[in-house]
Amino acid sequence: MRENCLRDWVSERSIYNRIHTEGNLDDLCRKALFLWRNDLFCLSFLGILFICISLGLYLQGHKSYVPNMISGASQADIGVLVISARKGEFETGYEKGGQTREHVQLAKTLGVSKLIVVVNKMDEQTVKWSKERYDEIESKMVPFLRSSGYNKKDVQFLPISGLLGYNIKTRMDPKVCGWWNGPCLFEVLDAAEVPPRDPKGPLRMPIIDKFKDMGTMVMGKIESGTIREGNSLLVMPNKVDVKVLAVYCDDVKVNYAGPGENVKVKLAGINDEDILSGFVLSSLGNFLFH
Repeated sequence: MRENCLRDWVSERSIYNRIHTEGNLDDLCRKALFLWRNDLFCLSFLGILFICISLGLYLQGHKSYVPNMISGASQADIGVLVISARKGEFETGYEKGGQTREHVQLAKTLGVSKLIVVVNKMDEQTVKWSKERYDEIESKMVPFLRSSGYNKKDVQFLPISGLLGYNIKTRMDPKVCGWWNGPCLFEVLDAAEVPPRDPKGPLRMPIIDKFKDMGTMVMGKIESGTIREGNSLLVMPNKVDVKVLAVYCDDVKVNYAGPGENVKVKLAGINDEDILSGFVLSSLGNFLFH
């Protein structure tokens, strides 16, 4: 597992460097999975600024991918805001019009109710695990987060080094950073509470995207209920009866999927041009029509 993560990180890093020299951002739209204890995390890579975890999604930091960030954040339960501690980089993101501010405001608007604020690059030569720098960033972010609608109990800060892996999977080595004795990132993720969902309730799946692939495919996160191959469902608000031909979780075909899962569903009975983002895939018999 560790070797695979290292290989993937090196691969991502080489792509990221190539993006900045060749300017082809499309190369960086990638997705990966990792299993930590009993939770499966889905990471969709680019940049590094915002991670949305619905047991979860990682969203892009580059401004060209704000639309992707919006669609991903709308499916997330928890947001991880990754901030650079390097001198000048935090200030650029935090100043008026910066990407840090934009991502926080979008996350709150899209329903991400809990944030983990990760102060990255603490190992960088301009920082060197400085508690003063960490405290400076936290003191500036807390009032802004409060003004954006996040209460203190819904936000947690912690320092990391993504390059060296410090305070991510295991707690900080006191020899590296003697002033931090709090949890590591994975411990914070383990302790995070996701909203309860009812697998036996009526199906509700907001559609975030659609496309053609030997039929009509829709994508979204199941908020309630369970979707199974062969189900007869309803697309709202245009009230079209459809049948589920196939269900895919992380591009793997499955017999069914439950609440909280991000899925692709192949439908019969409707064309993709008759579906818009924001439509809802629902079970039959749960509406009163007027």
